[in-house]
Amino acid sequence: MEIQRHYDRRSRFYDLPLIGGEVFYNKPRRNAVQDLALSEGSLVLDIACGTGLNFRLLQQAIGPDGRIIGLDYSQGMLRRAARKIEANNWTNVTLIHEDARNLSRDLLQPYIGEREPDAVLCTLGFTVIPDWESVFDQSFALLKTGGRYVIMDDRKFEGVRRVLNPLVCLFLTLVAKADCHRQPWKPLESQSNDFRMSHFLGGINFVFVASGTKE
Repeated sequence: MEIQRHYDRRSRFYDLPLIGGEVFYNKPRRNAVQDLALSEGSLVLDIACGTGLNFRLLQQAIGPDGRIIGLDYSQGMLRRAARKIEANNWTNVTLIHEDARNLSRDLLQPYIGEREPDAVLCTLGFTVIPDWESVFDQSFALLKTGGRYVIMDDRKFEGVRRVLNPLVCLFLTLVAKADCHRQPWKPLESQSNDFRMSHFLGGINFVFVASGTKE
């Protein structure tokens, strides 16, 4: 798959602040993890976990008794994530190399048994993942009732900045293979009564964090 190969190549540089974008994504990423409303011992499913940039923030929230399941289709990104896990001695993180479109209860069962995730997080994934709508539906179904779902991703500018949309969308397509015309917050908005969304200016791009609780 072209996207998988792209991220395998990009993984070599992804953790560099200006390449992976952490200079721009740090604040919304922290906001996203905060919106998960995690507690000690929580089980988190991190979709499109990449090199594990969410892991340290998640660890601070769930503690050693919590659990992180990180799923990604790029072996290069997961190799970087595995190095972080080993360097930090995180024994409560499991990495799964799999296409997100194959996400299912059967896929997770060997790792978490019959337990349902307390929270699902997807950062910078739904603008890239093919068939993202079905991936959202599958992952939302896996979430426990009362669990939190949070999405952080790029989107088109609004208001006075919309004149930059062609440039921003072209940049995201070339660098991240992302489609900034997608609106991945929409299905979450329709399925959670407490839906909320925040916006951040990340460099030249517009970043949103959307959250909601499964009823």
